[in-house]
Amino acid sequence: MKNTYPMNAAVVGCGERCRRFLEYLLDARLQWLPINLVGLACPEPTDRACELARKNGIYRTSDYRDLYEMENLHLLINLMDPQVPGIDLAGTKPSHLRLIDGDLADLFREFFHRARQWDDRLLEIKQWFSKSEHKFRSLVENSLTGIYINLDGRIVFANKRFADIFGYTPEKILGVHYLELVHPEDHKKVREIHRKRLNREAAPQEYESRGLTRDGSTVWLNRRNTRIEYEGRPAILGNMVDITEQKQVTDKLMQMEKLASLGTLTAGVAHELNNPLNNISGSLEIVLEEWEDGDDAFKKNLLQDMAHQVERGQEIIRGLLDFSRGEALDVKSVDFYDLAARAIGRVREQIPQNVRVEFDIAESEQAKLSYYHIQRVLINLVVNALQAMGEQGGCLRIAAWHVPEENRFCFSVADTGKGIEQADLKRIFDPFYTTKEPSKGTGMGLSITHGIVRQHSGRIDVHSQPGAGTTFTVCLPEY
Repeated sequence: MKNTYPMNAAVVGCGERCRRFLEYLLDARLQWLPINLVGLACPEPTDRACELARKNGIYRTSDYRDLYEMENLHLLINLMDPQVPGIDLAGTKPSHLRLIDGDLADLFREFFHRARQWDDRLLEIKQWFSKSEHKFRSLVENSLTGIYINLDGRIVFANKRFADIFGYTPEKILGVHYLELVHPEDHKKVREIHRKRLNREAAPQEYESRGLTRDGSTVWLNRRNTRIEYEGRPAILGNMVDITEQKQVTDKLMQMEKLASLGTLTAGVAHELNNPLNNISGSLEIVLEEWEDGDDAFKKNLLQDMAHQVERGQEIIRGLLDFSRGEALDVKSVDFYDLAARAIGRVREQIPQNVRVEFDIAESEQAKLSYYHIQRVLINLVVNALQAMGEQGGCLRIAAWHVPEENRFCFSVADTGKGIEQADLKRIFDPFYTTKEPSKGTGMGLSITHGIVRQHSGRIDVHSQPGAGTTFTVCLPEY
């Protein structure tokens, strides 16, 4: 027999069991079932099943044999108790009609019951997803952060804030190549981070770059991004914050700080140079007075002292030049172990016998930096540590390590010296600020160190407690 779908079905039965069965077949949530209820044979005209059929416009009869006369009927479902006399569907039905009765009818009824439960559950899930999608869309669209998806180099999703940052509408920014939104001078940096992120290589989780708006204006952006799968392909999910105003305020504050530092620097230069000049002037007066009759050894000591004062003045001038000129960096991959060993070699004569030098650096440890400048940083920190330990001696420890998740290389110089007072920690990088005796330094070493680290776009931190030593830690970017 050829299958016909949907199948027109008629039910033979009465009572509560029959009524529930009709409800299943008539339930709008189960309209996907390939069965149309077209007739009901019920011996009790006042039965609740008959009333339900009447309300839904279904053909009703008290004699099941009347169903045989219906056109396009395909299926009979017998829900009558087998003990009821006078019901013989199997022996009287036309051959083209299929019959479901007995246990099979009960199984059919149970299937409808479960199907409705599944449909109820499916509806709950759909409603939950609909609410979740609404919440997610509301959060994304009303976010103060620009959110976007970059697929194959083009923007395929953008919230309103992201579009506003660049002067577009959310619709117009779709399809724009991501580098069109980046300042030309930052193309290389952003493109490299984008490449590394897609290839699952180490790349900074957060960074700053300049953006280019639709009208050609420059904006400063703080960016975060990660790799995702979008429509079956690798893509970049990112968010960004416009920090242009913050940058402008910071620049103004830095300018004010520069002016304040200039005053401090001028006063420091005047003070530092005035001392050796006064000494030279006083010594010259004495030499001139004693030129004819003075003791030669005495005059020689005075001249040697003047030469020493001249050297001190030259050292101050050299420090000022190094602090101010900001030489270009020659950044390349170097052997940091070799760099540290050579730095120690250059100050070997200044290391007392009671100072133990320790290295916690892997041999052939590679790092991207300016060899000359970072060696100078290391020498300054080592000399500073040796002076902090003084005659008591102690341990000088140099360590180095990589931080892959931040794409940074770090090294530290630690000593077991007298430590630094908390009040002094805030000023240790200021030019000419020193707690040492005048003969021990000019106060420019840490200022120069700080300047070199900043040229590398790195940072330098210090941890110290009086009597517990000091540790300087330098971290430099590796991209």
